[in-house]
This record gives sequence, C-alpha cells and structure tokens, in this order.
Amino acid sequence: MLCLVNYARVRSGLPPLRLLETLNLAGQAKLRADLTCDQFSHHPCGHPLKSVFARYLAGSSSYRIGENLAWGTGDDGTPRQTLSNWLNSPEHRANLLTPQFRDLGVGYLANQSFQGLQDATLWSQEFGTGGRVLERAGTRRR
Repeated sequence: MLCLVNYARVRSGLPPLRLLETLNLAGQAKLRADLTCDQFSHHPCGHPLKSVFARYLAGSSSYRIGENLAWGTGDDGTPRQTLSNWLNSPEHRANLLTPQFRDLGVGYLANQSFQGLQDATLWSQEFGTGGRVLERAGTRRR
C-alpha cells in the first residue's frame, strides 16, 4: 500500500510519505474498533478520530491528521482496488494528496467477518504531520 500511495503522490508532484510504526498501530487500533463495534466509521463506538493518534500527537503543539477507511471482499479488498477507489473519491483523494502530510500508517485486517459478510478485508490510512516520531530502541537519527 505504501508503494502505491507514494507512486500516486510522486506522479502528482508531491513528496513520498514516510511509514511510521506509531501510525501503523493507530490504523490497526481503528480497524479493531470498527470490528468490535461492528461499525464502519471514523468514530466507532463514539471514540473521536483523534483518539488513535494519541501517541503520535503526544507533545505536539501543532499538527494535521487525516484518515481513509475502506473495506471490501474479493477483488474489492485488494491494495490496488482499494487505492483506486480512494483516488476516485474526492474526500479520500484529498487526504492522499495533501501536500502537508509527511507521515503514513497503514492498518490492514484480512479474512474478517464484517457487516454480515465473510472474508472481508479492512484498510485504514492514518496521515499526519507535526506529530512525534518515536524511535525504536537501538536506532539513532542522524
């Protein structure tokens, strides 16, 4: 998914996004909440969108965040088809091609029972800029 997103951004004259584990975890949390609440929503069980970004936003005084969600079965759940659907939706395309976004997290859950269907694939994209980048133990930024 990251390669597809960055291909679309570069073709649009934008810099590629950097994949962050903090935002990957946020995306997974969002999809699990959607499953738990049996809702396809940016606010599952009434939780605000910003709630999954808490670690990323910790200590940030200014930031911008966004989110794309999708789910489908069969070919509708593949990375290419999901990205194609997002690019053909004005709101989702705007998130994908927002110049200010620098960071991306991808959530992915396959073979799920969701909304009464089996073998559903759920996707999330968590976009951000200005958030805190947490380093892994044993690595240093240069």
